[in-house]
Amino acid sequence: AQKTYLFYQCGTKPPSDADAMYDAVIPVPLQDGLALTQTTQIPHVEILGKRTDVKAYLDNPAYISSPCFNELIDRGAIQISSDMDGWLATHPDGLIVGHPWSNPSQKNLVVISESQETTNMAIFEWQKVYASFFNMEKMANHVFESTSDKYDCISSRALEQVEVSGSRPSLVWAYWSASAEAWDVAECENYYCEYARQCGTDFLSSSGGSVETGGQNYMTIDEFVAFARDADYWVYASNDWSNVYTDNYRNRAQLKAMKSVRTRQVYDTQGSGSNSWFEQRMAEPDVVLSDFCSMVGTGTFDEDYQRVWLRNVFTQPIGIAGICTDVDAPLVTNSATC
Repeated sequence: AQKTYLFYQCGTKPPSDADAMYDAVIPVPLQDGLALTQTTQIPHVEILGKRTDVKAYLDNPAYISSPCFNELIDRGAIQISSDMDGWLATHPDGLIVGHPWSNPSQKNLVVISESQETTNMAIFEWQKVYASFFNMEKMANHVFESTSDKYDCISSRALEQVEVSGSRPSLVWAYWSASAEAWDVAECENYYCEYARQCGTDFLSSSGGSVETGGQNYMTIDEFVAFARDADYWVYASNDWSNVYTDNYRNRAQLKAMKSVRTRQVYDTQGSGSNSWFEQRMAEPDVVLSDFCSMVGTGTFDEDYQRVWLRNVFTQPIGIAGICTDVDAPLVTNSATC
């Protein structure tokens, strides 16, 4: 259901019927702190330099990759809890940043629905909503426009190169699903399909497979190898390549029939650590696009560009999330040039 919120300036009074009219009525800029509920929310706040305004993380912190956010947790500056009402009892004017699956009746909760968007820049544009918590809309608009310009430029350069070369690379996005005991092959439309399209790459999409689990079809290894045999590139979208290939003789023998394996053009998303991709990539669409175009060889924007997220599983080690040097400083996002 559609939600409506009223943000009013501190020092003024909201309309007398505001509580009945809106799902949440919040004074801004926030004076009583912010509580987050998903790791994907963290970089949006960090970009604004408002990391220390976060007073609670209301979920399991095990998958947080931000070094500075984790340092604040270790210091006790960010409370870890699952009790939203308990946190609001001590922060009555605080704001809880929720997600589409949050309790819709929760007080002082604003739902962030970036996961419901269908394009990468629309996902990133939710940065403007975070900025409205702090009266920082001007900064957010500038960041968005700058990122959008780089995104368009990178794509334009890549598509120009494809047109000149006269050939398009092909890519499959798939991983072994332990729960289904079969291969999960990506189906368009999704964010990775857009990245492939923007880089002039043919994306091998499929909803097929003879293994049906939970209403979804998965492929056996024979089906997967037959489907992806001629793909130039393979993004293995999980963190267990060693278990599935390196240390698995039977799989290795069969997967070597694939062009991407024989030419060592297999990548995963651990270039900056095991969890950073899931936490930060939605806040850096231009960098992900740079990585993608660089991976498939269509990126002419920067000859010296070093991929941030996508690492070659044969030639590159798993990366690290970095270190924290100043918890008060804004997040310095990775660089994409064009």
